[in-house]
Amino acid sequence: MSTNWGIASCGMISHDFVNAMTTLPTTDHKVVAVAARSLKSAEEFNKKFGFETAKAYEGYKSLAHDSEVEVVYVGAINPAHLELATMMLNAGKHVLCEKPLGINVKQTKEIIECARKNKKFLMEAVWSRTLPSYKKISQVIKDGTIGEVKNVVATFGFPLARVERLMKKDMGGGTILDLGIYTVQIAQLAMAAEKPSKIAATGHMNEEGVDLGISASMVYSEGRTATIVTSAEAKLPCDAVIVGTKGMIRVPEPFWCTSEHALRKVGTSLVFPSMVSESFADAARRVCQVPPVSAEPLRVEPQRAPEGSLYQDERQAVEAMRSLLKADLADDGHWSEGARAEAAAHQDDFTLLRFVKSRPESAAKALEMFRGAMAHRSTNSINEHYHELHPHAQEPWSERQQAKAAHYFGGYGGVDRDGSPYFVVRIGQADVSGFAREPDVMALMVQADFVNMETLFRTVRAGSAATGSFMRARIIVDLQGFSWSAIRHVGVIQGIMKLGPQVFPEGASKVLLVNAPGIFAAAWAIVSPLLPQRSRDKCRLVSVRDTPAALDEVIASDELPAFLGGSLEQTASIGRAEPVPVGLKV
Repeated sequence: MSTNWGIASCGMISHDFVNAMTTLPTTDHKVVAVAARSLKSAEEFNKKFGFETAKAYEGYKSLAHDSEVEVVYVGAINPAHLELATMMLNAGKHVLCEKPLGINVKQTKEIIECARKNKKFLMEAVWSRTLPSYKKISQVIKDGTIGEVKNVVATFGFPLARVERLMKKDMGGGTILDLGIYTVQIAQLAMAAEKPSKIAATGHMNEEGVDLGISASMVYSEGRTATIVTSAEAKLPCDAVIVGTKGMIRVPEPFWCTSEHALRKVGTSLVFPSMVSESFADAARRVCQVPPVSAEPLRVEPQRAPEGSLYQDERQAVEAMRSLLKADLADDGHWSEGARAEAAAHQDDFTLLRFVKSRPESAAKALEMFRGAMAHRSTNSINEHYHELHPHAQEPWSERQQAKAAHYFGGYGGVDRDGSPYFVVRIGQADVSGFAREPDVMALMVQADFVNMETLFRTVRAGSAATGSFMRARIIVDLQGFSWSAIRHVGVIQGIMKLGPQVFPEGASKVLLVNAPGIFAAAWAIVSPLLPQRSRDKCRLVSVRDTPAALDEVIASDELPAFLGGSLEQTASIGRAEPVPVGLKV
């Protein structure tokens, strides 16, 4: 018999929780009712997850008095936890409440006392403790493998000034309640839940009285200590170290949801295996640094996405498109041999989902876009050019390869301030004013554009395959080497237009075009209205003068390549390209 759940609040965190729950059999766990401040939100939540029989309530009292509900997940904002948790407990429901349980000690004690009075189960949703890596860490400490724990250091910080709920006191904001709980919980795990005898802390507030960062030292028995640091203003290492008398455990970023950890002992070093094959960053770098072994269409993402990685309505939409595609492929009049080969390599869940998201109004329109994209890939020999012009293609390079390498860079950039991956497409320094008379060279430049876009597409696909989740990324198009050729301007704009509908559907979360000269801005103003609204909304054009501020807003300096004004030196080998001589035949 299943455990019957009620969901209180339909925000993002509730979506994440229920998405995870749907990976389990409904015979074990089942959502029977959902409540939100508005009935529409509750109904849309049920529709998104395919809960056909679950009830939808406006407000939370009806949920509390629903006799079918056994346990309630409280996913509301921090200040609402006290009211909702006690309401459900007093109504006889067990409660799983999002962290923090209360916004102060008084509230927390009141919720705990309410659970005791009603003899109901109450748990703070510190999900880190349920991960396999945390269970292993706990076991290693209990076994005495690293000896007696003497010290713990944990940091957690990101630039979060744009997250409103963290900056507002009336919304329960601040780094202590949002980030600090993760650092405290790992310290308490290492110290066997012992209450610290002394806490010394310092920090600073914003104008609303919300802490923007803290540094605290907690003292335990026998001189053991834990140091925690949080910040909403800067990116911190976001890792944790547990030091014992015989060794130590390092929990790498992100320590609160890590899939791996390293154990170091005197005389030996062991690494426990990761729960996933590789990180997104590793997958992205692999695509950018390892040349393809053949010119065949890429097959990289799993044919079926892992359970829980797609919402119910997303999976239904993907299956509907797959059925239409199967019938369409039976019509020889719609497909060339090359396009059919491309389609065979792009029928996995995540790739089809990109097209579904690009044309959400109709599966038929998504299929039409997919058909056009496969034809585009075949007609323009995308795979062959990618194989030939890859940044690390087998040397010795041909003249075509040298010309392409001298003027373009497309590959993994790093991680932005939101923790999402970003990629750089760098337009070279070539003067193409005479290239209109040299069709072979112009063709090469167009092919190089396609190769850059394909690099992005493959890295995102590889990232999805590595992490088992639908991935998108920010794209930075650097125009600082842009020529004054009107033909080239039009070519790049056409490439950007193809970024979504033909080459890179729903692969980009945002596209930032930086160091844009005035002539490009003028051309963009004319051509951009022709972009689909969805693609146009993702693009932002930034002048040369405004580029430093725009980049700093989204990417930290230590994650930004040097040629974009950052301190990251990984792109030093790219250098500054020399002009391609007019008359070069490639």
